[in-house]
Amino acid sequence: MIFENEYRTMQNYECLSSCISNYLIFNKHLIKGSDIIFLGDGFKITYNNDTKTINSNMYSANTKFLNNYNIQYEDGQLEERSSAIQFLEHAVKKNERLILKVSTLNLNYNRVFNQTDDSPHYINVIGLEGNEVRISDGCVPTIVPSKFEGLVLLDDIINSWEEKHYKYLVIRDDYIKLENINIKNIVNVKVQEGISSYLRGGSENNFYYGYDAIKRCISNLYELIKNDNFYVYILELNYELRVYGFFTLKNILLDKMKDSGISQNLCFAYEEIIKRWNYILMLLVKLGVSKNIFLLDKLKNKINQCNIEEKRILEELVLFWNKDKCED
Repeated sequence: MIFENEYRTMQNYECLSSCISNYLIFNKHLIKGSDIIFLGDGFKITYNNDTKTINSNMYSANTKFLNNYNIQYEDGQLEERSSAIQFLEHAVKKNERLILKVSTLNLNYNRVFNQTDDSPHYINVIGLEGNEVRISDGCVPTIVPSKFEGLVLLDDIINSWEEKHYKYLVIRDDYIKLENINIKNIVNVKVQEGISSYLRGGSENNFYYGYDAIKRCISNLYELIKNDNFYVYILELNYELRVYGFFTLKNILLDKMKDSGISQNLCFAYEEIIKRWNYILMLLVKLGVSKNIFLLDKLKNKINQCNIEEKRILEELVLFWNKDKCED
């Protein structure tokens, strides 16, 4: 079984790219989860002014990466519990690179899952021992993201898998194209393009992008705060900002900065930006409870100040990767 063959769970910042990355690393392709997001053009933030929702390309970047780099995979789902168990057991015994889409509702290997609703999550299945299954989770959603590799009751995993209709991915052991390309150079170009796109912002057909997405999102709160369901909306918005890419992508970028020889001072400065955004998102929830217009003004000012400092850092990063590209 895979866990017996020097498989190691590496910690990442998005669950599906983490699963894919850990299998690629197992096969001696040193591609991190953050690389996958950038290679799949995931560093794109969009605000829909009609639905008042914010999203990113972070999740779709995974399949775009697989398709663009000719990594063969099977994307499917099963109908019944018995066939799902049989499929899982067969895949693990055959050393298949199996990824399950599960619900956090029934996961219990970390207490953080007790605080979540029925959110989708991805895990690798790397072994079987009696009535237990050995799983690999490189993105446990703790306050400081962590990892888990160990045994969990098979019934618990099947129950979680059932909530997501037994959906799965199998990554095939065939990475021919990856042998012939310089991943580091391509990632550096994609990082620069992603940051430049974020700074450029813009809008089209009531969609706002990058830097302008969060500005439009916050400015709309002055109207939305008058609605009776404002608190519910704010909870949903906070979830979108934290989970659907806006906040996560900042950690993914920081991870790439640390890998790329960026100065410690600049990395530290961006870590501080991330902490400030975390505080801003906590203020957002308080705003939902209080509906206090003065708190909204305070929130807007903090976001403006944070945006100015973040923009300065991102512009320095673009210059760094431009210089790096010229030297190559």
